[in-house]
Amino acid sequence: MTLRYVDEANLSKGMKRVARHSIPAAAILLPLAFFVSVPSPEATEPNALIYLAYKGAVSLAAGLATLGVGLIRGGRIPHGTDGPNHGDTTVGKENHRQCTRP
Repeated sequence: MTLRYVDEANLSKGMKRVARHSIPAAAILLPLAFFVSVPSPEATEPNALIYLAYKGAVSLAAGLATLGVGLIRGGRIPHGTDGPNHGDTTVGKENHRQCTRP
């Protein structure tokens, strides 16, 4: 869901790359950490691979913070997704101008 907004964010190419890759990386790292940290049913505590969960959490936080800053800095608001006429397909041209930022 967040990848849709990366191209609309006011970020440099490098920061867009951070936002684009760190959020899906977190979606892989977090569950992976829980699955591989207890490889056998007899284990009583997780092994060191549990620390992948922390890396996933940091990756998610960094990606969301980067994307949030880019959107707040002046990303374009797509027509029909914000404002009082949300989902209204009969919006006139005068309202269309209100949906985009200069």
